[in-house]
Amino acid sequence: MARRVDPGAVEAQALPKKEEPTSQRSPVSQRWDAGVAGGVPQRTRAADFVFEKLAGAILRGELAVGSPLPPERELAETFDISRVLVREAIHRLKDLGLVRVRQGGQTIVLDPDDATDPRLIPLTIELAAPERNAFRDMAERQMLHAILLLELAEARMNTAQIDELDRVLDEYEKEGEEGTWRFMSSYWLIVAKATKNQFLWRETRFWFEVLGRRTGGNMPTVFDHATRLKLHRDIAAKLRRREGACARYLEAVRPVFLLFSQ
Repeated sequence: MARRVDPGAVEAQALPKKEEPTSQRSPVSQRWDAGVAGGVPQRTRAADFVFEKLAGAILRGELAVGSPLPPERELAETFDISRVLVREAIHRLKDLGLVRVRQGGQTIVLDPDDATDPRLIPLTIELAAPERNAFRDMAERQMLHAILLLELAEARMNTAQIDELDRVLDEYEKEGEEGTWRFMSSYWLIVAKATKNQFLWRETRFWFEVLGRRTGGNMPTVFDHATRLKLHRDIAAKLRRREGACARYLEAVRPVFLLFSQ
C-alpha cells in the first residue's frame, strides 16, 4: 500500500524547482528569491512557514505598503508547495489585516500600523526586526502593566504571597544576573496572581510566554542587577506595609520613559 503523504508537511529534501528565466518573474519574486524566502525547515507545516515568511517581511518593511505579493503560482514554486497551501497562508494574512485580496486580481500589502487585530501584537514581537523600536515599545508596555498590577496587588496581596516574593528575591541575589529572566517572570507572576483579577493574571502569563519564545529568556532589560534587586526588594517591603509600592516603582521607571522619549 502506498504511503500517504501529508500535504501540510514539508520534508527537509525539497523537490527540485523548475528553472524559470529571471526576466519572466516579477520584480517582487526576484527580490524574494534573493533573500526573503529562505529554506523550509524539516517537518514545518508549509502553510505556517509561508505565512510567517510573508508576515515577517510585511512587519519588517521588506515588502512595501501598496506593493503586490508575487502571484500564487510563483510563491508555490518558490516554496515548493501547492497553491492551495499558499492560498491558505495568504488568507491568514488577510484575516489579520496585512493584505487586501482581490479575487482574480493582485494581493496588495497593507500598512501593518493600520491593522487592529490583537493577534498582531505577539506576532510583531516574534517576527519584526528589533531595530524598529520593538524593545522600546515592549519595555514601555511592560512597565505600564506593572504599575497596574502593583496598584491592585497592594490592596489584595496576602502575607504568604509577599513571603514568596522575598524567597524569590533571595534566590535571585544568590544566582546573580544569569537568573534575571527566571526572577522577573516569577516575581511578576506572583504579583499578578495577587491582584485576583483573572484577566490581568492571564495577560501577564501570556506576555511572559511570548517574550520567552521570542528571546529565549535573553531579552534586554533597563536596569542592572544591583538596581533591579534593590527596586524589587523595596517594592516587596512596601507591599508588605501596603503603602507606596506603585509610587516606588513609578519613581524608578519615570526616567526610563523620559529617556525613551528623547
